[in-house]
Amino acid sequence: MRKNFLKNDPNLKECVQVLNELKINHWLCYGTLLGVVRNNYLLPWDNDIDIGLWDQKNKNIIINAFVKKRFTYNKKIFGDKNLLSFEKGKNRKIDLNFHEIDKTGKYCFIRHYAIKNIFCRAVYVMSVAKNYNGRFKQLVRIFSFSTELFKKIKVKLEQLDLFYVDAGFKTKIKYFQKLKYINFYDIRVKIPIFYKEFLNDQYGKNWRIPNKKYYWEKNKHKTIF
Repeated sequence: MRKNFLKNDPNLKECVQVLNELKINHWLCYGTLLGVVRNNYLLPWDNDIDIGLWDQKNKNIIINAFVKKRFTYNKKIFGDKNLLSFEKGKNRKIDLNFHEIDKTGKYCFIRHYAIKNIFCRAVYVMSVAKNYNGRFKQLVRIFSFSTELFKKIKVKLEQLDLFYVDAGFKTKIKYFQKLKYINFYDIRVKIPIFYKEFLNDQYGKNWRIPNKKYYWEKNKHKTIF
């Protein structure tokens, strides 16, 4: 069963406080921005808080500041690239998305990892078979006894750099150059001034209609680097 999170997550407030104390410019982006401006709350089915930042040369300052606030830093075996991820309690994880500017100066992008192929996708599904809720879940769960084996296969493929491809989103830089403050519950957060245009580009003209089945790897703006 999909977990429903709080409509106002305390991890967001702490995240904003940390970044403000460090005087680091940041803004709400992607699913977090979508929930705040469309619904006036965080999407209950969204398990992370997306924060946009410009690329930082030294991310260690940010990591240390979050750890001091008792967040757990999720260091991925395959590296960080443009993402720092933190968790605290049973609330949403914090994803800090660092945006790079391309050579044209007109676009920016963030790098994430996408599962490389169908074989790797099958390995992933079997590695989470006990809790899998996707298509053919009843069939997949029959093989839940093999979860630990597939977890080991997944880790080995990650170590050999065979599990993921370098992917991400490409966005018009103008959307993140001008920001404004809005009130969200008991905090002030920054969002893009042209958020409607950004959401229309990112999610399509129907972005005002909730889509619980949205999956970023199927987004038309996904790019393989």
